[in-house]
Amino acid sequence: MKSSTANVVILAVVWALCASAGAYFTFFQQPRTLAQLEEAERTAALKRDEAGALTVQQASSEGTAREVMLKWNARYKVMPESLRAHESVAYLNSLTRSGFKTFDVKVTGTQTASDYSFHTIDVTGRALYRSLYDFVWAMENHRSFYRVASMNLEQIDLVDEDSKGRAHLEVMVSFTMTLHAYFGGAEGVSAPPPGVLATGAMQQALAANGPPDVPANVLPARSIPRNPFYPYILDNPPPNTYGLLEIENAELIAIADGRAIFKDDTGYHTLGVGGEVYLGEIVRIDSQRGRVVARLNKGGILDEVERRIDGGDAYRPLTPEGARAANGIEAVPTPR
Repeated sequence: MKSSTANVVILAVVWALCASAGAYFTFFQQPRTLAQLEEAERTAALKRDEAGALTVQQASSEGTAREVMLKWNARYKVMPESLRAHESVAYLNSLTRSGFKTFDVKVTGTQTASDYSFHTIDVTGRALYRSLYDFVWAMENHRSFYRVASMNLEQIDLVDEDSKGRAHLEVMVSFTMTLHAYFGGAEGVSAPPPGVLATGAMQQALAANGPPDVPANVLPARSIPRNPFYPYILDNPPPNTYGLLEIENAELIAIADGRAIFKDDTGYHTLGVGGEVYLGEIVRIDSQRGRVVARLNKGGILDEVERRIDGGDAYRPLTPEGARAANGIEAVPTPR
């Protein structure tokens, strides 16, 4: 009897121990393990999502890198490894051989950054607007790496003489600008064009050639629609460069065969409809009324000037000089 009781007690103790261990694992250990497993699962899911995002970013970065490399390989600007100041001056002079009255250059200093260096060049002068536009266009679009850092323009009128001593009006632009000439770029940036090794030779090649193999539609317009500095109305009319008849200061002496005969300080002038006079042309000849009408452009202001035979007699007898002028003898033709 005692042996069976002892066995029961032992079994009860064993059961109690097993039940306690099972309760401990069920209510304490397993929840913690389950929580750890769930946290590990969440971490794995986050890492999986992060890996997916990184894959997308990698694909996007590769696309961006390909695009950048295409642009880099398609570049035509050239940054020389070295550039002396006098080479920059020679290059600028090569672009200003025509259309410039004055072009003064001053190299004010050289600055060096971590990835590049550049000369600072101050320029002043006077030029035709068309020529100045071409110069700035070259700075921005030729292969040499120059930049217009600042620029100020001012319109001026000049009365000049040509090789024959004839005066003519020139509408010019007075300018001041600051240029940066770049060189000495980081590794892989500075590169001379193919087949050109010396810096001086490279500058000459850059000066002679515009953008190579670059479609015109990606570049700014090389031609300008109009000169914004040329005034619509001039303060003073242009000079009489070609010695045309100044009809307002001439005397209408006769009209014969549809042509008008004028006399001024230089002699006789025979003109028909469409004949050029200073600032305009003849637009009407009325032999019945003895009058001639000319349309003049006085610096942007259109005006019509009428000249009549003195006394209003359209059939006044011609003087011998007038008759010879009407027949083309001793007449002073006005240039057309």
